[in-house]
Amino acid sequence: MKNNAKELIDPKDTFNIFKNLSAIPSENQLLTFFITCFGTASFLFNLYVGYHDQMVPEHETWFYSHYDSDGDGSSPLVKALGICSSIALFTWLGIKNNSRNTWHFILSPKLERLAANQP
Repeated sequence: MKNNAKELIDPKDTFNIFKNLSAIPSENQLLTFFITCFGTASFLFNLYVGYHDQMVPEHETWFYSHYDSDGDGSSPLVKALGICSSIALFTWLGIKNNSRNTWHFILSPKLERLAANQP
């Protein structure tokens, strides 16, 4: 028996990504896998482009310039990291939205009777 009141009132929650993924339907598992792969590939490619553009002279950059719109110097790698954070956010939101669409809560018959009696 536990003697810790905090553990009794608010037990520690454990998180396991594999158990969570196995709980959703297989088509949503597949979609989550593709969202994750696409987001990771986009993140890494954008980071590589930012690193490349940081290390080469201005005339050899692929996407990110060494200068901002005012003509002041700026870091292509910092620009790439900003875009990478947006890619990570949208990937997370896509996974979260995909998972949320699979959650269905069903009340037990006893709770349905209690809810029906409530005004």
